[in-house]
Amino acid sequence: RQLALDALHTAEERYRTLAIQSPHAIFVHADDTLLFINEAGTRLFGLATAQSIEGHPLSEFFPKEFLQNLPLAKVGSGPLDHRQFLRSDGQVIDVELIATPVVFDGHPAIQVLVTDITAQHHIVEQLHRSKKLATAATLAGGMAHEFNNCLTAIMGFSDLALPPLAP
Repeated sequence: RQLALDALHTAEERYRTLAIQSPHAIFVHADDTLLFINEAGTRLFGLATAQSIEGHPLSEFFPKEFLQNLPLAKVGSGPLDHRQFLRSDGQVIDVELIATPVVFDGHPAIQVLVTDITAQHHIVEQLHRSKKLATAATLAGGMAHEFNNCLTAIMGFSDLALPPLAP
């Protein structure tokens, strides 16, 4: 029994260390109360230290729009949820959320893994703009080619019309 308890304690400690040191934001909530948030989460959301906000209602730190339909963990991996979050400094960040049911301090809770995808969205937007510019360039090149065809015909007929004219 002691070996099993030691193994459980070691596994819990390993999990807690992984969650704390994760580069992804992780927070755990139950009954609309923030039970845990790692340092990456406090940085991403622009919040105070984890110790000062844990145990408080989620609504104190997250806007109502962000919390609306917060993903609830289902058995198995659910679909990713994409949202925008307005930080207190005015910066809008795009995030991807995935929720998992966990037992936290002996009680059922929901762990939410948050990935900042703002940079990826900017890259996708740049790619989209580049494709639009490439399309416009192709259209302009095609129009120039067609105009050149018309000018070639005009120049050819002008060359044919010049010799019979008196200087």
